[in-house]
Amino acid sequence: MALSLSLRQTPFGINAAKGLMAAVRCSSVKSLHTSVKLCEKREWVGLIDDQKFENKNKNLNRPLSAHLTIYRWNVPMTLSITNRITGVIGVGIMTGSALLFGAQAFGFEQFPHYLEMMKDAPPAVIQGGKFALAFPLVFHSVNGLRHLTWDTGNMLSIGQVESTGYVVSAASVALTCGLVAM
Repeated sequence: MALSLSLRQTPFGINAAKGLMAAVRCSSVKSLHTSVKLCEKREWVGLIDDQKFENKNKNLNRPLSAHLTIYRWNVPMTLSITNRITGVIGVGIMTGSALLFGAQAFGFEQFPHYLEMMKDAPPAVIQGGKFALAFPLVFHSVNGLRHLTWDTGNMLSIGQVESTGYVVSAASVALTCGLVAM
């Protein structure tokens, strides 16, 4: 049985940008006495069908797509979003540090002055700033270890995913507090 896929030109021409395209899928069936060619024709008229679909959904007051409000909020979802956000923040922290130290190396003389200004800040502000800088990096690293465990095929049941999520959260806070106390 040989399969072939061929495109047929519509009366409007083949126009992929507007979705006006027809496809014909054929297969040949041969027996001892006859040869039969079976064809299945599928037509896509994406633009017109999409407009009908959108109008139907508007008339039924349906939303354009599913939204977060239809899902029950859970630990894996929260930690997945947090992992992505802390990854972006971590990149920002690393990039900012590199630019700051690079600027100091190339003659930015005011850096020590700003450090002296920070010494006059209240201890709660200094500790909070340290926590804000350290937590994204620590959380992303600890959660990365959790993902490496998953890559080995371990701890993948729903209960284990949730329990390791709590462990990652607690360990990240504890490790960050330890770093801040240094």
